[in-house]
Amino acid sequence: MQEFEIGDSVYVENGNRLNRKKLDELKIGPFKIIEKISNSIYKIDTGNTKTESTLFHITKLHPVTAEDEVEENEYEDNLYKEGLLIDYAIKKERLLLDVNKSMDSKTMIDLIATGLPGFILQKLNRDELNDTTDLFNEIRKYEDHKPLENMNIKSRTDEELGDLTYYLSQYDFTVKYIPGKENVEADCLSQNPVLESEEDTKRNYWK
Repeated sequence: MQEFEIGDSVYVENGNRLNRKKLDELKIGPFKIIEKISNSIYKIDTGNTKTESTLFHITKLHPVTAEDEVEENEYEDNLYKEGLLIDYAIKKERLLLDVNKSMDSKTMIDLIATGLPGFILQKLNRDELNDTTDLFNEIRKYEDHKPLENMNIKSRTDEELGDLTYYLSQYDFTVKYIPGKENVEADCLSQNPVLESEEDTKRNYWK
């Protein structure tokens, strides 16, 4: 059984839940250990979380691992896809308008965005946001193959487009064509025959 030290981050086991089609331990946290009562009893800082006690037996504590951090990121990403962050943005907008009904859109967007996780901010082009409804309403997919621009991706069943279709089907989206810098070979999404690269063409010429 792993022992912990003051300052370590841990999850607290708290019953079970059905998660991702299997039964996983529900671990809340992470929390910091603030006192070691004994080798098996620890006191943790739970902040505002409602728990029966801040003293926990070592069997109820789990160390924070790199795998846990990956799962946490996936969970946050799922929250984004399921629209919970959209609800958050709407509620925050209402609260801000209650404080200042004349607040301009740019200030509103900046204040809402400050509360969003970094991985969400990376998806947003702040220069293109003119209204708070633009925060999540449309995602643009840039491709260097012209046939995709006017293609109805939502109606296609190609295996290569499966992941892209699943992701984009949850949103309003547009596909923008941007010519590639070294686009000498068409890929499987373009509906064009695969072209030989310039190097292969020269090699075949001299055979």
